[in-house]
Amino acid sequence: MPGKTSFVKAGRGEVLRVLAQEAQVKCAGEETGGQWALFELTIQSDDCTPVHYHEWDEAYYILSGEVEFVLDGQRLRASTGDFLNVPRGIPHTIIGVAPFSRALQLAFPSNLEAFYREMNEEPIELPQDLDRVLEIAKRHEITPIFEPLP
Repeated sequence: MPGKTSFVKAGRGEVLRVLAQEAQVKCAGEETGGQWALFELTIQSDDCTPVHYHEWDEAYYILSGEVEFVLDGQRLRASTGDFLNVPRGIPHTIIGVAPFSRALQLAFPSNLEAFYREMNEEPIELPQDLDRVLEIAKRHEITPIFEPLP
């Protein structure tokens, strides 16, 4: 299925709340025939997604601020202008370092979008809603890894 042309002004796009982060949809999978989706992430200091892996690729471009990635057990600090490609199957997480950071996140194919949308449906509070988060992750073929960060 061919994609659709789209144009999103700066600061615009549907905002999805995913745990402590916001993901602003810049290009939804329906616009690309499911081949990819693009999000602008807002990451606060000490925000951290659980270490996890999945069977789609992701790439990150840091727009502002500073974050730390843990990629397959290795810590990488990234700041404005830095880029990271995360191939499918590689355990990873992103952690806010600066008080406020923004990053573009590209998921290809667009599987991540369905997870973000389901996480956004109702407020989720951790740790009390951990079982619910794990169920949602499993439905979207995201596998968390429960071990301390290096």
